[in-house]
Amino acid sequence: MRGEKDLFSIIVPVYNVEKYLDKCLESMLRQTFKDFECIIIDDGSPDNSNIIIDKYVKLDQRFKVIHQKNMGISAARNAGLDIAEGDYIIFIDSDDYIADDYLEKFALKIADTGADMVICGLIEVYKDYEKNKVFTAESTEVIKQNILADVWPSYVWNKCYKKDLFGDIRFPIGMVYEDLLTIPAICLNAKRIECIPDKLYYYNRQNVNSITAQKTVKNLYDLFLGRMKNRRLAVERNVDCLKALDKIMVKETMKCLFRQYADNELSLLQEQEICDYLKERLTKSEIIGLRNKFWVKMLLAKRKKLCVWYAHFRGYM
Repeated sequence: MRGEKDLFSIIVPVYNVEKYLDKCLESMLRQTFKDFECIIIDDGSPDNSNIIIDKYVKLDQRFKVIHQKNMGISAARNAGLDIAEGDYIIFIDSDDYIADDYLEKFALKIADTGADMVICGLIEVYKDYEKNKVFTAESTEVIKQNILADVWPSYVWNKCYKKDLFGDIRFPIGMVYEDLLTIPAICLNAKRIECIPDKLYYYNRQNVNSITAQKTVKNLYDLFLGRMKNRRLAVERNVDCLKALDKIMVKETMKCLFRQYADNELSLLQEQEICDYLKERLTKSEIIGLRNKFWVKMLLAKRKKLCVWYAHFRGYM
């Protein structure tokens, strides 16, 4: 702690976002809470993002920049973590922006409760409308259950973390859904998690270049790996969320296999991992409904032509 204030380290990975970057960085300049550093990682962006970044670095000494060759968003976030000096870490994606009192509300909640992790509400910004999401819970245990089961999304960016929670945990390089592979483990390290009902983070849903918006077989398999990791964590730490998590996983792994039978992008071993999971869940009637049971059986029997037809019919392709 630094006197009466907590210094926040804001980490902003940047790649090919010149259209949105000014709005993102301007929202930090307008913060009513002034005690922060903003670490911007230029991840080898080929557009004019570096020019915009340098403008803010010259304008305000709280802004710092790391220029590196393109290594992906996980490597960029890790680079920021490695040099962050703040007591608390905040991640902001460079095509998003934050409310003027974003940091102030986090600082007040930390001062009032001593929380080592805080979650705020968000606004999803589409072209013609907005959608609000608010997160409230009675206890830290319930919050952990919700995050591990992905009942609450494992977004990295609507949260504030005490730096010590990371320890040697870093974002996985080369994996999609890196948030899902990291944030549940971070939240399990927290002793006290608090929620702010205010909608303070603006999540840009207009960026069509988003990697996770592309539902390829590889992306769906990475999602499966993330879910399996969280399932193991839930078992190890006795977090009561397996039923909720399995309901989500069954539907996602079915979609992954449907696409695999059409695109054939996974290895036989990777495909078998998914089949093994579905086979174990097949007897759980409270998890798999009758219609899905039928299609799980077709998937496990490798009735590929029928499954590909159904996938097109259901719009999974």
